[in-house]
Amino acid sequence: MHEMDQTAEENALRRELIKTFQIHAFELKKEAVKLCVKLFIEHDKETRKKWTNKMIELLKKQTLQSSLISEELIRDTFRQKGTPTLAADSSSFSHATRQRFLLVKQRAARCASLKSFKFTTCEILCNSTKTLKSLVVLGMLTQQKADCYHIEDLSGSIEVEFKEDTKFHHALFHEHSIAIFEGNFENSVLKVNEVAMVPVESAEMTRKELSSNENWFGGEDKTMRALNKLLIGYKDQPPVAIILCGNFCSQPRQTDTIDLLDRGFRYLANQLMQMKKEYEKTQFIFVPGPDDPFVDSVLPRPHLPSLLFKHVSPIISCTFASNPCRIQFASQEIVVFRNDLIKKMCRHSINTITVESIPSRYARSVLSQAHLCPLPQHITPILPDFSSSLSLHPLPDLLVTADRFETFNEKVTGSDTIVSNPGSFARSNYTFHVYYPAQNRIEASQIPTGEAAE
Repeated sequence: MHEMDQTAEENALRRELIKTFQIHAFELKKEAVKLCVKLFIEHDKETRKKWTNKMIELLKKQTLQSSLISEELIRDTFRQKGTPTLAADSSSFSHATRQRFLLVKQRAARCASLKSFKFTTCEILCNSTKTLKSLVVLGMLTQQKADCYHIEDLSGSIEVEFKEDTKFHHALFHEHSIAIFEGNFENSVLKVNEVAMVPVESAEMTRKELSSNENWFGGEDKTMRALNKLLIGYKDQPPVAIILCGNFCSQPRQTDTIDLLDRGFRYLANQLMQMKKEYEKTQFIFVPGPDDPFVDSVLPRPHLPSLLFKHVSPIISCTFASNPCRIQFASQEIVVFRNDLIKKMCRHSINTITVESIPSRYARSVLSQAHLCPLPQHITPILPDFSSSLSLHPLPDLLVTADRFETFNEKVTGSDTIVSNPGSFARSNYTFHVYYPAQNRIEASQIPTGEAAE
């Protein structure tokens, strides 16, 4: 009897492991499944879940040639699976400091009151022999020797000098403070006029940013209700296609992310079942977002995990597309690219940019360079063998750049291509774009706020 119970438990564990890895776009080989069962069978469910999630997390950080996971790869990954220790090495401290700086830097980039500032990096100043006035640097204050202060960022370090009339804003500034330094750069020293902290960011704003773009599932029900209103509104004259871009979960990279995605697609399937007849000729296209589950985080990105297909594919005609994806409609080509690149490109620009000019500058930049992501590899990694999938040569009729930046549509002089950014459905009061191919025209639409809340 005991042997029968153990066999049943092993079979259940085997099924659970296969399903969990498949949801994350991995396929376990037979020997790998046996090894995992052997490693996990003696432990409770909570420990199994914890270890499985940790192994999947480590696998995602690796550059894998295939989604097939071998026994040897499981052994290597299991050996990597460490735990935090009090006796951490120097690299752990460096990593912690970098992460802390990055967090403040991200908040500074989001802060509305700092939008007009042009930040300079230590690397640029280190390579300059000129006298530069009124510079602004975000850096960490360090003391490398007595009475000699430096500020450091991720690119380098420069010496700073505080004067008697240096103005310190209301805060405590000490070694390892991450702050904004304004001053004049002379003789390789930044002579500081003012020091201020990055403005405090509310928890609501942080959560809003962490939840990323669309947040179709796992967040507030308002988003799904608004989507349902959209579907009801178009059911009498259904469009040829409806494109939904991720992220599809408001809690990315959490232990319950996959469960939320699974429940979300089941909920969507139930809504679509009620309008199955009306939308039988409409193609639904699901494009993954930056925080949706993948093998790794480089571009281009594969489609969503195949186990999610089963909920909607029997009801509607649907495509789980890659990111970016290309759509051919009659003689027209449409490219859909879901990424938050616009602000990143602005941050790394060497010229001064006004907020109002960003849409037109962005459109001209990507169309002129005929590439969806013209940033260097260390900023946005791209698989070199698949870089051609990001090419815009020749230019499409419509480029949908699904970015969290504000909604816009632009047409660049010398090109017939429309660059359309519908913005975030959830964060822009349920706005979306409608494309009329025959007229080559974009129309901005919105679900009335009152209706979305019903």
